[in-house]
Amino acid sequence: MTTRRIKLTVEYDGSAFYGWQRQPNLPTVQGAIEEAIFKLTQQKPNVYTAGRTDAGVHGLNQVCHFELEPCKHRLLTFKDGINRFTPDSISILKAEEVSDHFHARFSAQARAYEFHILNRRAPSAIYRHHAVHVPFKLDVGLMATALKDLIGEHDFSAFRTTECQSSTPMCNMQKIEVVQEGDLIKFHIQADHFLHNMIRITVGTAVDIGRGHLPADTFKKMLQTGNRKDGGVTLAPQGLYFKEVIYDTSSYEVIDSTEK
Repeated sequence: MTTRRIKLTVEYDGSAFYGWQRQPNLPTVQGAIEEAIFKLTQQKPNVYTAGRTDAGVHGLNQVCHFELEPCKHRLLTFKDGINRFTPDSISILKAEEVSDHFHARFSAQARAYEFHILNRRAPSAIYRHHAVHVPFKLDVGLMATALKDLIGEHDFSAFRTTECQSSTPMCNMQKIEVVQEGDLIKFHIQADHFLHNMIRITVGTAVDIGRGHLPADTFKKMLQTGNRKDGGVTLAPQGLYFKEVIYDTSSYEVIDSTEK
């Protein structure tokens, strides 16, 4: 009998986790989900994700999948059962049974993130784990204009860490916008893929431009030189949210879904 491939859409608060990827003796999102699946099914599948997130980073609509030997569990049982056995900081929003043409990572055409900044003098008791506090006044219009230089396919060597394992620095930046909602400034960023710390470096550089510490053409210079030192700070992870994954839904079959 063939295995069942289950796709999950996951929301999580990354504050208490050491990132997505399973690590020995440390709480991670992947580890918690795999443990919950074992408690539910007595099987130990590997859970593959659309994009691994670092410690402190949150997920709004993260996508992952795993394979199980044939079992009688209904999809709703997977959704409710995994939610029963995971911490309250993880929630399975949707479960789908999909064809084996689907892969959470390799089927993804693009990924979208948000970054939240609390821009006011006083720190926040509410957002301290969910936004980066910047007490200096920022010029949102200037940041928005500067960020436009990143749209398109570029060599983003200046936007990654030395630990980045990506085989290529080339990325296609499809969308990058910044909006202000009261004291919150939100960055919306979408690309075909991202390098390690690429968003935290991008937003940190935008902040340095917005407060007047770097010139408005800094992004253009970074793309030209490929030198990380030409950019701004790398912001803390708690303002970063994995927002969604974009798939070509015609490339695989949804056999069943908890949304039906």
